[in-house]
Amino acid sequence: MKFLILQVFVIYTCSLIYSTPIEDGESESVGEYGRDGRTGILNTTRRWSKNGNLVRIPYVISSEFSSSERKMIIDAEDQFHEYTCIRFVPRTNEVDFLNIAPTDDGCYSKLGRVGGPQLVSLQKNGCFKLGIIMHELIHTLGFVHMHSDYDRDRYVRINEENIQDGAKDQFNVVSSLNFTHFNTPYDYDSLMHYDGKAFNKNGKYTIETYNPADQNRIGQREGFSSGDIRRINAMYNC
Repeated sequence: MKFLILQVFVIYTCSLIYSTPIEDGESESVGEYGRDGRTGILNTTRRWSKNGNLVRIPYVISSEFSSSERKMIIDAEDQFHEYTCIRFVPRTNEVDFLNIAPTDDGCYSKLGRVGGPQLVSLQKNGCFKLGIIMHELIHTLGFVHMHSDYDRDRYVRINEENIQDGAKDQFNVVSSLNFTHFNTPYDYDSLMHYDGKAFNKNGKYTIETYNPADQNRIGQREGFSSGDIRRINAMYNC
């Protein structure tokens, strides 16, 4: 089941190394953990602090965004407020905060809380769909991609012969020593799953579900899946 949004990528590193374009205007960065992952980072120092029943994450939104772009960012944040204990709050004087700003090289974020100002890149041409912004915000909580789960080969086939040259690391898997799935099943409907033709070089599937009926489920950017919500709430004990 999905929580669909009426108006209705990236990632996750200790340090931003570089970005490369991917499907639908997204881009990914690479770092300590590679380009991978199903759910949540085990290192609790990379999670945001909880105060009482809520996790407050300070942010600033660049003045370079238009009023409509700013509204979509806030609408994306509001989805977390509705379904989880995460609260994105305007920064006052906090040292650690999200710096949501436009760049020319795609949509991307670092993994979890890294300290200091933390860029969330939203390129104006390509990143402004509610689900894409939510995808990036999920990365800032400490979550990586579903399709690179450490046991993903039980659920999807990676067709390396169809992957663009230089992009195979987009399909690496994580170690269960660093990440956990919080006892949730593999989630074809997750906002964190790549589309079946991501990084293809020939129009063919790079990610193929074993059951053809599941193929069109992967890569959606409409809103949280029920599993996304369960994993966020599990990580932060909501």
